[in-house]
Amino acid sequence: MDPVGRATTSLWSVSPVSAADAWIVGVGGTLLHWDGSHWSQVTNPTDQNLYSVAMVSATEGWAVGQNGAILRYTQVDRRYLPLVFRQ
Repeated sequence: MDPVGRATTSLWSVSPVSAADAWIVGVGGTLLHWDGSHWSQVTNPTDQNLYSVAMVSATEGWAVGQNGAILRYTQVDRRYLPLVFRQ
């Protein structure tokens, strides 16, 4: 984000949990969190485009994107982690 708070990349999905808790995803693995006063960049394990985010609650959510990227957020981990399928 630039100094005046405008997004400098394409953003594709938002999932608000409350007025003080929301998530946005976009191009190149962009993942932003709103804490009620400002947006912050969230580190995540992918640089794939993220197309959709859905927070089930304030403590659990999912983000999905390009090339089958699936990320899961839990309050226990306090970060997005890739979903790994075992054969």
